[in-house]
Amino acid sequence: MAIGLTFSLSFVFAQERVLKLAEDKKYEMYFVDVAIREDSFPTDTVRGKFTISWDRDLGFLIDDPEIIQNLKNGWVGEPGQMVGCWYDYFMYLIEDGVVVDEIRINERCKQVITKHGVYNYTDSTLSQVDRSKKITVANVEFESLEFGRNFVSDVLETRGIYIPGLSDKDWYKYGGSMIVKTKRRNIDKLEVQITNTIREKFPNESFAVWFLVCNNRFCIFDVYCSEKLGSSMTDWEVYRNWSRFDPKILLISKTDVQMKELIEKYAR
Repeated sequence: MAIGLTFSLSFVFAQERVLKLAEDKKYEMYFVDVAIREDSFPTDTVRGKFTISWDRDLGFLIDDPEIIQNLKNGWVGEPGQMVGCWYDYFMYLIEDGVVVDEIRINERCKQVITKHGVYNYTDSTLSQVDRSKKITVANVEFESLEFGRNFVSDVLETRGIYIPGLSDKDWYKYGGSMIVKTKRRNIDKLEVQITNTIREKFPNESFAVWFLVCNNRFCIFDVYCSEKLGSSMTDWEVYRNWSRFDPKILLISKTDVQMKELIEKYAR
């Protein structure tokens, strides 16, 4: 009896809430079927400016506070390791109108990947959620960087339409990236040294440096920058030449009314 009790308590303590939600925030959950992320939908070219593919059937929304609270309390999992499964849904967690997490869900493997970690769950809380509230999802790919930047700037100022996945190292800010190689030494300071060297030589250029990996002899870093800066990078050995990012975004919205207005505005 004591052994059974000990096992039971250990199991309970191993469980964690999948959703880390604050009590004083307003949340929405946009579930985007992985199919639309994989570009399996037909695309339409809009006046040579961009291409777009739509989905109004596969994705769904949870915005009822009671349902969200039930998910927060009941959806639990045990911290684990990533398994060899792909995803069924990318769930974008909206907190007070801002995308704060991309939660990847595989319902067959019952695994969830969040910014807080990987969880394996066994309960059926998620499977019982009503999925009838559909959303509009669109993949948009731009013909030019400048056009895409203007489009993104407009969307970021539009309430009710979200662009999940934008980051400080995305195409709309830098245009492209390259990889530079340097000797392995003072690893903790290398990123700062590279950043300072570029800043001193090119004070008016926008760029960002990210450490990638080191081996016993050298380290490599990603440098996000313009093509002009990329072609001027001579202080380090170039591991991979500068290449342009694909100017592309994912859009999500409750309805397609605002989305259509935005598309029509930029199609003129």
